[in-house]
Amino acid sequence: MKKCTLFLFLLVLAFGENAKLPSTFKKCDQSKSDLNSCLTAAIKNAMEQLTEPIKEVGLPSMEPLEVPSLVIGAGTGPVQFQQNYKNLKISGYTKIDQLEATFKDNHLKIAVVFPEIKLVFEYEINGRILVLPISGKGPGAITMVKPKFVIDFPLEEYEKNGTKYYKVGKETLSMQPQKMHFELENLFNGDKLLASNVLQIMNDNWKEVYGDVQASYEEAFGKIFTSIFNNFLSKVPKSDLFDGKTPNNYSVTTILQTPNWIIKPNYLSFWEQLVSQFQIANNVITPLLKLSIRVETKFFHYLQKRHKMNSFALFSLLLIHFCNSVKLPPSFEKCDLRDNNYNQCLSKAIKNAIQQLTIPMEAMGLPDLDPLEIPSMVIGAGNGAVQFQQNYFNITITGLTKLASLDANLDLGPKRLILDLRYPQVQMDFDYEISGKILLLPIYGKGPGSITFLGNPRFILTFEMAEFEKRKKKFMTVTNATLSMEPQLIQFHLENLFNGDKALGDNVVQVMNDNWREVFSDVRPSYEEAFSQIFAAIFNNLLRKVPIVDLFDGWDL
Repeated sequence: MKKCTLFLFLLVLAFGENAKLPSTFKKCDQSKSDLNSCLTAAIKNAMEQLTEPIKEVGLPSMEPLEVPSLVIGAGTGPVQFQQNYKNLKISGYTKIDQLEATFKDNHLKIAVVFPEIKLVFEYEINGRILVLPISGKGPGAITMVKPKFVIDFPLEEYEKNGTKYYKVGKETLSMQPQKMHFELENLFNGDKLLASNVLQIMNDNWKEVYGDVQASYEEAFGKIFTSIFNNFLSKVPKSDLFDGKTPNNYSVTTILQTPNWIIKPNYLSFWEQLVSQFQIANNVITPLLKLSIRVETKFFHYLQKRHKMNSFALFSLLLIHFCNSVKLPPSFEKCDLRDNNYNQCLSKAIKNAIQQLTIPMEAMGLPDLDPLEIPSMVIGAGNGAVQFQQNYFNITITGLTKLASLDANLDLGPKRLILDLRYPQVQMDFDYEISGKILLLPIYGKGPGSITFLGNPRFILTFEMAEFEKRKKKFMTVTNATLSMEPQLIQFHLENLFNGDKALGDNVVQVMNDNWREVFSDVRPSYEEAFSQIFAAIFNNLLRKVPIVDLFDGWDL
């Protein structure tokens, strides 16, 4: 439970002399079956009377309810600052839409709906809201629209001067507004444009803002109500609260309900957005062919124009068609698997081969890797920071041939190849189209952009392979591919966000770059899936053209 500090100087009074219920308060008979109906009417009527204080029973005016100061602790999510409020005036508690009260086993539960509750105060804050920096000091207000308060007062008996009284034990309060509106004057030292944007974001995302500190608000307001009720109970003896004897058992029906406004992210996983396209021959089902992205190179462009085929159909054909076998180019090193240090040879050979792919090797079916061109890619929405689908077009990826290091490990038993690659940097340039939320901030736009993986990003590729035979020669095919992407830093660049609003676009991109780990981690599996299938498709095209005996010496030994 988040900490809250209350200074209820006006509310907590000393225990005074015994008092009776005011004549305008209704008294209910505890022995009758309609106790709850009576309590409902009596408590509603009593609350509506508190437009002025009733001093003889220690009740303050609730219209407005004045609280000298209130501190709400920082949340763990969007609200990363302590909220310091002074000179609070809370209005709306005497204007009740609905109220229902139940009493059983010394528990008084009250569920009440108000048209509106408004807090007016002086504030001082400094920290972050929805990962945006926020600071300011001045007047402000918070309005709750149609809030439902459900409070449970466990009542304990005690004796004072030979008379029995009630006191409240540990109360619980649920506060469920249907909407909230924040007003904070003098944010950012009076920068009205920046303050207006931040307040708009807060109000657009009020559920997330409130949800992060809801427990603190409930604890704070619960203590306020308990303090008021305890002061009343300390003055009015138990015998003056009810008529009749306490029944041994009383059955009641409560109206406590589960909040129906809590947002659950509508998350569709990456694979749920894909459609299985086809299967490979020889009963080898290749997951990489489930990918709904299209890979196209300069070589594919040539074939596309020459044969007038659409790019995805052409690429699919190139992947699954068993064409004539070829040998490794003479510039590619061939390793002997009988050598105890064959993995060392493989590391050097594969690194050298990748570095040569600054131009396509058409005979091998290998594209140009610098840049690697991909017509389009769709990354599904995450379930946290990235609440939008990422649509990229005309993608060029640079840096894949500029390897800082490469370690290869081929395990002949399970036929598994693991490549551990490090690059100085890898950059994706593209045209993008997005609309949704990023780190709870609204984001939309269409235009050029880039994502750069910096600081020697590490890519760990794992290829599971299987043998098949074609024309009496043995070949390999990738049956499964996985990728772990471990960037040290990511930088995002998106032009024309918010229809060209440069100031707002720059602010949101800065937030994304400051929080790149949260942004990337939410959609990391989708990126890893997409890139692993791209790499697997390229590798598979090579494997299906070059027989095993031309890839390695000593495979069958």
